[in-house]
Amino acid sequence: MTEKKKLNYFEELNNINVQDKIEKKGNLSYLSWAWAWQEIKKRHSSIQYEVEKNENGLPFFKSDEGYMVYTKVTINNITHEMWLPVMDGANKAMKSEPYTYKVQKKEWSTKYNKYIRSKDPKGNYLFEEKQVEAATMFDINTAIMRCLVKNVAMHGLGLYIYAGEDIPSAEKDDILEEEKKETKEKQITKKLSKIIDDDMKQVMQDVNKNTAEEIKNAINECKSKDAVDEKYLEYKSDMTKLYKYNTSLFNEVKEFKENIKSLLQ
Repeated sequence: MTEKKKLNYFEELNNINVQDKIEKKGNLSYLSWAWAWQEIKKRHSSIQYEVEKNENGLPFFKSDEGYMVYTKVTINNITHEMWLPVMDGANKAMKSEPYTYKVQKKEWSTKYNKYIRSKDPKGNYLFEEKQVEAATMFDINTAIMRCLVKNVAMHGLGLYIYAGEDIPSAEKDDILEEEKKETKEKQITKKLSKIIDDDMKQVMQDVNKNTAEEIKNAINECKSKDAVDEKYLEYKSDMTKLYKYNTSLFNEVKEFKENIKSLLQ
């Protein structure tokens, strides 16, 4: 029996499927911090985290570009740092004062059934202003918790969602193996189907040849032209099948019938 590989702590955490715990903010994905902490704490009770503080002991750093928060998470004596800007619902950096920015104006198009960029009568693209509110302590606290979750991902848990993936690598490997297995099975099935089809084609060819010979023999025994026509009509169903599955044999029988009729008085 093959010995199962022992996973290190990163592989263990990275293999956990977190899909049903993901939260969305705009086009960004986050994990529930409470769930992430619970999952790691169950496996690594010695986990530690630290929220970086500025010179005034506050858990954020302010600049002209906006607010930023920093965290550190330690598991098995391995420490990773992470940072995250304080953002609003549109994922725009928040500052100490409100500010505006311009975005392309869009309108619903019934022609294309989607939003398209708006234009003025001269064909110039239109823009509109959006506002970002000033950051509050609630916004900063939210950013800290999201930063911790992102920090935890550096240790493995949920890292794949930050890479734009929808399942962890372990499950992806399993799926690839299943796909390979399915592909192999499909190839075998395809080969078997071809063998069966070829056999069936051969059988049908033999049946068609036998049918054609039977009709010709029956016609050849006829003593008059009328008898030939009557006998030919008796095999109408078989002739229809020949026409459908083997046109050359159909024409051969039909020509044979006409030749026999020409020989009869």
